[in-house]
Amino acid sequence: WRRQQTTVMRTLSSSSSSEQVLVKVDLEDETGLGILTMNRPPANTLSLEMLQALSNAIKKAESNHKIQALILASSSPKIFSAGLEL
Repeated sequence: WRRQQTTVMRTLSSSSSSEQVLVKVDLEDETGLGILTMNRPPANTLSLEMLQALSNAIKKAESNHKIQALILASSSPKIFSAGLEL
């Protein structure tokens, strides 16, 4: 299969001057699956920026007619999300 990758939202990391990708969108052409991967280590807490990135990723996926279903995933192998950042 062939995988197409799109970065949906970038934000400046508060701890360094490099950019951090909060949500990555992968499209698996053969299956029609879109994979939204959250990337906010260490625990993928849901900040306002993360929620906005997820919303933008979902909107982008909706406009792509090749995507038939979405899977929400974590870049961390040990944790999905710690929940809302208070």
